[in-house]
Amino acid sequence: MTIAATRNIDERTGIEYIKKHTKSMLKGTLFTGVFQEKRLVDELYDYRDVVTVCPEEDAFIQNLRAIKNKIDENVLFQHWLGITEPNTVGAPVGYNLWVVLPKEVFGKYWYKVKTVEFLDKEIRLKLDIVRPYQRESTPLRNTSDYESENLSSILEEKKLQIKQNLEYFLRELLTLVAYSKLHVFQALFDNATHFLIGGLSWLIVCLYSKEVSTSGKILEVVCCSLLSSFIDLDHFIEARSLNLKDATNLKRRPFLHCSTVPVLLCLLILLVGNFLESYTAKRCSLIVLTAFASHHTRDATRRGYWLYPFGNTAPIPYAMYIGLSCVLPHLVVIANSYFKISVRDYNALETTVI
Repeated sequence: MTIAATRNIDERTGIEYIKKHTKSMLKGTLFTGVFQEKRLVDELYDYRDVVTVCPEEDAFIQNLRAIKNKIDENVLFQHWLGITEPNTVGAPVGYNLWVVLPKEVFGKYWYKVKTVEFLDKEIRLKLDIVRPYQRESTPLRNTSDYESENLSSILEEKKLQIKQNLEYFLRELLTLVAYSKLHVFQALFDNATHFLIGGLSWLIVCLYSKEVSTSGKILEVVCCSLLSSFIDLDHFIEARSLNLKDATNLKRRPFLHCSTVPVLLCLLILLVGNFLESYTAKRCSLIVLTAFASHHTRDATRRGYWLYPFGNTAPIPYAMYIGLSCVLPHLVVIANSYFKISVRDYNALETTVI
């Protein structure tokens, strides 16, 4: 019994035991403190940052006192301890930690004990700077076992939000992948067809427009193609969603697919062009008409024309769609001649005015 008791006492007073005991008591502890200054430690011939522990940290101060007493009894004769008490001569008032901070901070801060370092000539706490102290903050306790209630609730809320967002993203992604195997390519092909038919229709019109330069014709063809393609964007506007499934499963036809809209729009632009004697405005009115007419005619094979306020026509046969698509550019050429939309007339008018 005597030998066992002696061995137990030796283990409790040994340096290795003190190291484990010190780290288990202090490691992970959060506390508030105030950085005072850098001071020269004569025993080390080096400077240390002095952090005064705030008086309200009773539990942490008790642990510091217990650790200091334990170290003083055993190993302090060969190590300088970076913990000073209020009665220490030459040290600031209160319990102070003599450490090496990663940066200098001023004012009251939250600190965390990262570990306790047992060096050749020194024993000191290694601290992390957490954040500035705020009056409304809940005092943080030892985090080796648990975080503060306030911090835990915030972390749990953030974890829940991240989990929900991740689940939503994965669900949408899987839905898109499953749905897009057919519908994405179908939608892209359908839109590309509108693009090509709109461009080809205006290209035929340009063949009869000898007064327009080559670069001007190319620009007009591109504009007509893009406009004919962009009409389908109203599906997403009507669905109020960027999801392709929502955009292609509408309960009603979107507003740009109403054939009354381009007719009124073209008439308005044409009237403005006549009033302002603007060749560009008149030309744009026919581009708009061609883009919408080619798009609506192709869609009419499935759902007919939507002529507000009269309603929808019956779907047109595919042969009629081919015929109307071929006739459309020639009708636009006739309209161009009827309204005398010629750049030469306006050039002559400008010359006369000058």
